[in-house]
Amino acid sequence: MTQYKYFEQEGSKYFLKSKTTLAYGLVALCFVVSLYFILGIGSDDKTGRYFGVFFLFLTLGAYLKTTKKLTIDPSAKTIVSKNHVLFPEKTYHFNDFERFHVDDHYINFIKANSQASIVFDQNGKEKSVVLMITLFTSKPAQKIINEASEIMGIESGL
Repeated sequence: MTQYKYFEQEGSKYFLKSKTTLAYGLVALCFVVSLYFILGIGSDDKTGRYFGVFFLFLTLGAYLKTTKKLTIDPSAKTIVSKNHVLFPEKTYHFNDFERFHVDDHYINFIKANSQASIVFDQNGKEKSVVLMITLFTSKPAQKIINEASEIMGIESGL
């Protein structure tokens, strides 16, 4: 049995490992910052309250990040993706697989982030399943694609 860094195996299925401790820490930090701005700055400062409400939205986004699920089932030749609790699960078949993709984003010649994804062709429309978003480097994005391609039994071509 192969040990993967980004996926864990249960039976014949592989699940994307989640960093929930880090995500819950981010949720708690954003919540504390929002409370500070809403309650801690003076009651007559509307800018602080607006900033606090903004941080509450960031807190919600960070919480939704903790609910992402991705399952690769090589025996059924499917990938089941659920971005967060507000979206329904989507199932993609290996037959619809088009390519793996690493998208690098730059800001003034400095790599800001990289996004690793699997691209499927469903009924003539390109659908993308995000595996990972990294900051400042694309090496982890390439590694997760290599692991996913090995699990799927498909040559990554990157």
